[in-house]
Amino acid sequence: MPTISVIIPFYNAEKFLARAVQSILQQTYQNYELLLINDGSTDQSLAIAQKLAEAHQKIRLIDQTNRGLAATRNRGIAEAQGKYLAWLDADDEALPLRLAKQVAYMEKHPKIALLGSFASCQQENKMLHTFTPKTQTAALPVWLLFQNCFIQSTTMVRKTCLEGLHYQAAFAPAEDYALWVQLAKQFPVANLPEVLAIYHQHNQNISQQQSILQQNHTTTILHQQLIRLGIDPTATELELHKNLVHYQYQPDLLLYEKSSQWLGLLLQTQAQTKIYAQKAFETVIAEIWHKLTAMHLSCGKEAYQIYAHATPTALLPFMIKARLAVSFARKFYKLS
Repeated sequence: MPTISVIIPFYNAEKFLARAVQSILQQTYQNYELLLINDGSTDQSLAIAQKLAEAHQKIRLIDQTNRGLAATRNRGIAEAQGKYLAWLDADDEALPLRLAKQVAYMEKHPKIALLGSFASCQQENKMLHTFTPKTQTAALPVWLLFQNCFIQSTTMVRKTCLEGLHYQAAFAPAEDYALWVQLAKQFPVANLPEVLAIYHQHNQNISQQQSILQQNHTTTILHQQLIRLGIDPTATELELHKNLVHYQYQPDLLLYEKSSQWLGLLLQTQAQTKIYAQKAFETVIAEIWHKLTAMHLSCGKEAYQIYAHATPTALLPFMIKARLAVSFARKFYKLS
């Protein structure tokens, strides 16, 4: 029986499939089965997969009519024989040590249900940047309240932890985020702080083709988590919450004040409902607040006044870093 079931769902992936499969065949860890699941491809993907399966005994090919990615991934879960499920999208690659490092970590940490890692983002063999999701295990359930912290093609899941859980087509193409949230409610989750996969960016990426739908479903997942925490946000509040960790806007004093107040409400509600580990929750909120404060220092005296008067009470123990930043800003903006 294999320890790991590597699952590669594919649909019209003739340009990429062989590369993804080769990245698994070249793994240093060899106690695995490789499930290739064809979701009704209309190009040459199935023929490519058939040749690969004929040449390599570790490969098991499953062919089905088109059912969509969520259903195809669920088929992989049902068919897998391994203790761990390692996911890889058909257009991505696993680095040679990925399986070895992840299975070693999972064996050493038997309570971990989900393990991801960093990933290199490339386009036409050109390095663009590195995805570096959060790695503090205790804080990851809290970070999921703000964003998806896992890269699908880096994830390994303990199969026993998936009992009663599955990918939900209603959230496609953000069904992975929805599943990670459900897992993190019940089990510890983790990320290894090293690059173990290559994410290939191109115009055929699902996230590129369905970006608006993905954003809408991500917003729904965030909304559901806030309701679980004890807050039913307005549309304006939900938009504010969604943008807190992206830092893509220009400094805005009103936004800074509203963000501080919103973070204070999150802290106040968490203290009452105790949905998350309190220390981890405070640490995450503090990190977000510090970055917001640093962004708005250029606004001068007005930003300092908001900082001094709108800081959530629960963040007072964390203020030392921001005090240093404000002291630095005073020299340049002559704050009183």
